[in-house]
Amino acid sequence: MQPELNIVKIESEESAWEFLKKSLEDSFDGSDLQIIFENWPVIKIHIEKKGQDASLNSRNMEGLIELQKTINRSYSLIVYDTPNTLSLTNSDKQAVELFFKITEGTTGIEAALEKAIETITAKVSEKMEPKHFIGVVLSVALLWTGQSCWRTWLQTQKEMKQIEHETESRQFASKAEYQKMELIADLAKRVPQVQAVKENAEEMYNNVLKSVSDADSVSIAGINDISGKTVRALIKNEPVKSKEVRLDGAYRILKVDSSKNDSFKVNVRDTDTSETFTAVIKDSFVTLEKHKKILQNAEWNKTPVQLTINAKRTKGSVTSAIIIGVGEIEND
Repeated sequence: MQPELNIVKIESEESAWEFLKKSLEDSFDGSDLQIIFENWPVIKIHIEKKGQDASLNSRNMEGLIELQKTINRSYSLIVYDTPNTLSLTNSDKQAVELFFKITEGTTGIEAALEKAIETITAKVSEKMEPKHFIGVVLSVALLWTGQSCWRTWLQTQKEMKQIEHETESRQFASKAEYQKMELIADLAKRVPQVQAVKENAEEMYNNVLKSVSDADSVSIAGINDISGKTVRALIKNEPVKSKEVRLDGAYRILKVDSSKNDSFKVNVRDTDTSETFTAVIKDSFVTLEKHKKILQNAEWNKTPVQLTINAKRTKGSVTSAIIIGVGEIEND
């Protein structure tokens, strides 16, 4: 018997949040899904500058380039499990390329991201079960353009920077918006790539605001009239820091590079999350015959192996990893 076909139509941010919540509740478990996007996602930016209507300078354009870079990284993370956009083919880049519309007579910018998210949807549906891929796709679209995502980031920045009431009196985000963000946080625990997309999106928010910090005011993603003074107070200038994490678990060994004398690299895939990354094993460690045999068997027989890993994450992605322990996984 063929599984029931569920058509999920996404026409707005609210419908995206609704269906993201349903996906986390396993409402689509066992169903065959087709997602249709209609006139969403869209990002709109309006820049107010005295005496400079209908014009963009080179700094403003940098923000638009950052938006495109974020789309490309999201695609690479979700489809190829890496933030490195060198993995994208020319065909990939064309498929997610953005076109910006400048509103006549004003400095209003609009970009429809429908094509980009439909491209990711088609790719993700090939590698994930229906009950998983809908949440991933909707999270990505919301992180790109969702007003709640922008609002909670702005509110967090306001609190971190301790911006005074006189500069910006409003509260950017409500409790309801933080509750929505918990849905993405919940999914990110199951799919690490979503956390990486979130951290890249937040860097994009910062860079887009930085690109319009010369404006008298800016409206973005439905959040109106943020003063230039507030923008300049909100933006971060310090470099992104890496976080030290432990990534212990069951992995499959995809490739071994033993070209160096003192160590070798192993490309691994987490059996729970499908996240892939490269880890280093020091030669002095693997000369222990028992451990060396476990690693070889795992590679040759394509069986999972238990690894203990010290790693660093930057913007959600593993940027360095060292294997400090190896163990066999016993079959039940």
